[in-house]
Amino acid sequence: SKALQEANLVLADAIGRVTVHCLYHKSGCTWQGPLSESMAHGNGYQYGSSPV
Repeated sequence: SKALQEANLVLADAIGRVTVHCLYHKSGCTWQGPLSESMAHGNGYQYGSSPV
């Protein structure tokens, strides 16, 4: 239904705005920001390939 599709968009938007830390936080990265920007942040930076 159209109402369900619209509700899913609202939910996806709300989830995308949740503040998260970088996967490499324990390795020293101090980035934090919206979940929707986390993938773009993690592309090609100095903390290596392992988030541990």
